[in-house]
Formats: sequence, C-alpha cells, structure tokens
Amino acid sequence: MPEDKTLPPEHAVLLAEARGGIERLVARMKGPADDILFLVAEADSALGKAIIGLGAPRHPERRSVVMPLTRDDAIRAAGPLMGPGMSEKLAAHRGAAVLVMASGSAQLVPLR
Repeated sequence: MPEDKTLPPEHAVLLAEARGGIERLVARMKGPADDILFLVAEADSALGKAIIGLGAPRHPERRSVVMPLTRDDAIRAAGPLMGPGMSEKLAAHRGAAVLVMASGSAQLVPLR
C-alpha cells in the first residue's frame, strides 16, 4: 500500500494503523481486490460504531476499524451519506482503494 504524503495527518494516522489489517484481508481474498473498497474509520466515531455493529472486529489498542465493501455497495452508500460528488469519485476510480474517514472528511487512496 502506498505512503501518501498528501493525506491530512489524522487520515494518515488511521491509514497507517489499518494497513496491516487491510493487507491481511487482501491476502485472504480468493480473487483480485480490484472491485473492493476498504472503508477505514475511527472506531469511536458514529461510522466506526456502525461498522463494528455490522460485525467488523475491533482491536482494543487501535483507533481504526476496517470494513471491506464492494465498489457497487460503496457507491450506493456514498450518495445519500456523502453526496453525489463522492459517489462519482468512487465510480470513476478503478482498482482497489481505501476510503479513510476522519474528522468529518473522506480521503480516497489507491491500493497498490
């Protein structure tokens, strides 16, 4: 996964923390991760609590929680939650990616 120096510090910290979990999820996949979007959020945020409520594990010493979504599910969910601009951005991006949610904003990072 690339190091992205352009991420705001809060997003970069969550991405760095979640990196190992994302890499383990990718390694366990039977096929390519091209149509997967990994959603990373602060575990104590409303979104993080919802992700944990859906069954994602939470590491007690980490602030981040990770949930894999299909690209289609991510696009459908992004519209009502984040507006049409984010839906369009997700639809235009090809390949696996990580959507890092922190401090009320989202940053899309390609997964290579």
